[in-house]
Amino acid sequence: MIKALPKLFNTINKRNPLPSCLNLNHLYCFSTSQNAYQNGTVLDSIRVQDTVIYVAKGDLTEESTDAIVNAANGRLIHGGGVAAAIARKGGSEFQADSNQLIKEHGSIPTGSAVAQKVSSSSLLKCKYVIHAIGPIYQDGKQNEENLLSHCIQKSLRIADSLQPPLTSISFPAVSSGIFGFPKDLCAKVFFTTLFNHFNLAHNDTHIKHVRLVNFDDITVNIFLKELENFRKKLKE
Repeated sequence: MIKALPKLFNTINKRNPLPSCLNLNHLYCFSTSQNAYQNGTVLDSIRVQDTVIYVAKGDLTEESTDAIVNAANGRLIHGGGVAAAIARKGGSEFQADSNQLIKEHGSIPTGSAVAQKVSSSSLLKCKYVIHAIGPIYQDGKQNEENLLSHCIQKSLRIADSLQPPLTSISFPAVSSGIFGFPKDLCAKVFFTTLFNHFNLAHNDTHIKHVRLVNFDDITVNIFLKELENFRKKLKE
């Protein structure tokens, strides 16, 4: 079937031209990634060492990766945004389990993260929710970029440290909602952090798939643009 893709692509494109941002390489990515996770729409992807980073439009709470990342606050009170959506799908025990983490570890500092195992009664399809504490954006001079980068890195390290180690993880655009982090800057921090992390840690990481999943067109398009910027830099 894979061998037939070029002919199929040309036939379809003649009848209904696809957007110029899509090409045959993207179709190969769509084929493998969609079969693996069956959620949302993968719009583009790029490989860094042995890890593939995808930009997808979809519902984070429907992701079947080993872990999804929650854009959380330090007290793990899941009152709004992505956190509330995850908590609703997580079931009646989800907030109680989060409260227990706070009881054991105290408030989670900005720039850090903590893992919560998903209960058997949950409607979430992942094994873990990793709560990442991104910064509240103020004026760009309060170390916000580094703090966001740190919570992304911490989430990845946690995924690798769990037993057995996780091989796939899905992120939302952490801090870019009610925390006010500019979306274009958020996307830049994400790709810079992911590229640096997997270029340095590719021999020591088990993570093979990173999905950047958002549901709104504005955020998705910004992440697509930033991915393309990085692709161009790699060719320079």
